[in-house]
Amino acid sequence: MTDVVISGIGGCFPQSSTVQDFGQDLLDNKYLPTPTKRWKDGESTAVCGEVPYNDFDAPFFGVSRSLASCTDPVHKVGYQNCFRAIIDAGLNPHSMKGSNAAVFAASGCNEFEQRAVYAKDCSTLGNYLIMGNNRSMMANRISFLFGLQASGSISTDSCVALFLQRADRAKRCYAKVLVSGVEPIGAGCKINKILPDPRGVQNFLSNLYRSHSIDPKRIAYLEADGSAHPVRDECELAGVDAALAKGAGRSTPLLVGSVRSNLGFADVATGAAAICKAVVAMETGTIPATIDFREANPNIESLAEGRLRVVDTNTPLRLAADSVVAVNTLGLLGSVGHTVLQPNPRAPEPPQDPSQHLPRLVPVAGRTEESTKEAIAKILAAPFDIHYYRLVQDLFSSNINGFTYRSYAICPPGEGDVPAVSKVEKRSVWFVYSGMGSQWAGMGAGLMRIPIFSETIERLHAVLEPKGVDLKRILTETGPEAFDNILKSFVGITACQIALTNVLTAVGVVPDGIVGHSFGEQACAYADGCLTEEQTILAAWARGAASNDATLIKGMMAAVGLGYKDVLPRLPPTVDVACHNSSTSCTLSGPAEDVEFFVKQLSDEGVFAKTVDVAGIAYHSRYIQAAGPFLREYLEPALSEPKRRSCKWVTTSVSQDKRVRGGGAVSTVDKQLFIPRKNFLLS
Repeated sequence: MTDVVISGIGGCFPQSSTVQDFGQDLLDNKYLPTPTKRWKDGESTAVCGEVPYNDFDAPFFGVSRSLASCTDPVHKVGYQNCFRAIIDAGLNPHSMKGSNAAVFAASGCNEFEQRAVYAKDCSTLGNYLIMGNNRSMMANRISFLFGLQASGSISTDSCVALFLQRADRAKRCYAKVLVSGVEPIGAGCKINKILPDPRGVQNFLSNLYRSHSIDPKRIAYLEADGSAHPVRDECELAGVDAALAKGAGRSTPLLVGSVRSNLGFADVATGAAAICKAVVAMETGTIPATIDFREANPNIESLAEGRLRVVDTNTPLRLAADSVVAVNTLGLLGSVGHTVLQPNPRAPEPPQDPSQHLPRLVPVAGRTEESTKEAIAKILAAPFDIHYYRLVQDLFSSNINGFTYRSYAICPPGEGDVPAVSKVEKRSVWFVYSGMGSQWAGMGAGLMRIPIFSETIERLHAVLEPKGVDLKRILTETGPEAFDNILKSFVGITACQIALTNVLTAVGVVPDGIVGHSFGEQACAYADGCLTEEQTILAAWARGAASNDATLIKGMMAAVGLGYKDVLPRLPPTVDVACHNSSTSCTLSGPAEDVEFFVKQLSDEGVFAKTVDVAGIAYHSRYIQAAGPFLREYLEPALSEPKRRSCKWVTTSVSQDKRVRGGGAVSTVDKQLFIPRKNFLLS
């Protein structure tokens, strides 16, 4: 039989809107009920544990305004916390649609139903009152909400949703459920006939552990019902002692506690709240104290004789490899329930060092801007954990209906503010590929830790290896000789562009437009599907080889802060405008001495001017034409069948008046570097 685990939890409790807050309140030994005006003075207790229910997002859950106004708050918090439990398990609720799942729902006393029936005008709202308060429909309505034939929720003034999955399908595990059972043992306590019979409790527990081959001595902690009713507690603990402590031959005290000391009586949700407390203990390694415990009931022998011990201060939970944590609960009419949990079997890991991992981009979505910001803050506040980040990445890898705000977190966070949250609007995506000058030593070292990137580089390395080129060394070398040959720059830049394109494609980023600067057009051809990986890297190699084999003057290129029309009248006759980058920027090319002289002249005038490292070659100028025949010779074997480019590729190597609308033949690569022309790049 496949193991079942608790993979997600959602819950709200008095003063605690989430299970995480509830866990902290338990560890802080906080008493949660508060003074209330819920009932008339003198009608009932002035202290009560309440949970908020007025922030129900009816449109998100597909409930009309009329129905929402008449719906029992039990149902409302049930919807919300079922959704939280599914999200907490790392699942997109949409993926539950049509799945083989089951919903089990329980609700307790319903004062809202009685008040609503008498307060509303039943002639106009009667149908809504029935629909909004029918407890027999509770589980089915949750199923309908998530497109299931079922999900899970237990709710009253506390609401808990436990999401159970087969262990082999769960993305996270709070605890493995070894056994969970319930039995109507009936009343029969010799002291009070309406209370459960201790012998019935003993027999139920003994049979449960025996039938599932669980040694009671493995119990590290028992979360008991603990109603604080002297006789009821005596009945419960007498049965527990006889079955799990004295009767099991236990040599050490069995630690017991009760969440009711913090929570109060949560009716049918008490057992599920107790499971939450057990999970808190297993996750944190600390058993929250049973607060306000001053002295043991003298009539409970197991406490007086030390076989059971109440955890009255926060206590370390000491777990062996086979330890379990148990939860016991009693019904009002003589039933007993018991659950045995095994802590998450994953071995504890030492704190992860962020410096040893790549930064993680964690996408986030939310119903509102505020909730999205809260999610980001929670992610950033959590300890660095790649497993947690992966869970969140999987969760938001596809759209969640109704989550109209999106943002992201970089983990670990760097300097600067949290990215702004924005409504989901499709924006155009452009791939822009750079040219010479964008290389730097070791530029591929960190990227090689991305599997898709490194796999691409391995393939490209195999293509270039027969030509005596060690691509992996080029991308990872950090010394001054990293780019001491122009061929290294060509293949290094192009290889990174190919690999990054593959990474973006793998995560579903599709460009609306493609543009390249200088030989960055090679990568445009790859992104547009005109060239294969092998053809693109061979084209880069051909450029470098042709540059090395041709006899060329010592050249220089420079970027200047003047537009084509402004710089042209001032150019020395030996210098060409290589690239028309924008209305305020050009790239110049020509003999090294002439370019350097002009750069100094412009700098002295306060005009931006900077030389570009091109290994002493004046690309995009008249001085490069001698390399043309070499390039054609090296390229023709690889580019035998040119393909037409798509309209996405805005080419910068063909002037606008010569472009073919809707796509044209792939740019002839010999023109891109070896014939002087304007480079029409988007400003």
